[in-house]
Amino acid sequence: MTFLGVVDSITSVFRKSPFATGGSLTAGLLALGVISDLGGAGQFMCQQSWFRPVCSVLHLQGVASPAEQKMWDSAAKGQTCDGYRTYIATYADGEFASQATARLTAARRIESETFLAPQDFVLPVAHRADLTPYPTEAAARAAALASAESYARDTTCAGYASGEFRLKGVRVEADGWTCRSYRGGTICGFDQGKAVCTVSARTISVAEDCSVR
Repeated sequence: MTFLGVVDSITSVFRKSPFATGGSLTAGLLALGVISDLGGAGQFMCQQSWFRPVCSVLHLQGVASPAEQKMWDSAAKGQTCDGYRTYIATYADGEFASQATARLTAARRIESETFLAPQDFVLPVAHRADLTPYPTEAAARAAALASAESYARDTTCAGYASGEFRLKGVRVEADGWTCRSYRGGTICGFDQGKAVCTVSARTISVAEDCSVR
């Protein structure tokens, strides 16, 4: 922009300023002072709210351009870390770079815990017949399965009950049954069973919070 163009831009703002009665000559002198920063005039004028639009359009004294101001306003309103990073990446030496950096530095880490959908893990298990007789073979098998499931929960599947996992359920599927008569009843065991451990794995997600409190 030419010097006369600068003067015209400043004059349009100047007419609304506290110095409006001084005429265009004063506006021209102010323009010269702002551009050359004589006696710190540029810095002083660009700090005035009524003159800031001119400094913004001409990008004087480090005042944000309209595009930069729009991006900063959006970042400050959203208060997201990504918004501040985008601003810094675009305007590394921008007017609000130090503020954006400070908010990123002060960001809080927020951790949230969730568990994935349960999955089945299959492990081998066997159960020797205990010496408690039951009136029927069905009752003896049911008792053997219940005992095997208790064992699987406490031992076979126990590794999935803590840390990064949650044990949601245990069931035993038996094969290779051996049943026999004992003391007027029936006892049963099996040697080809499998313990099905239903497990949900824990995941930790981390988010950043750059909001101002």
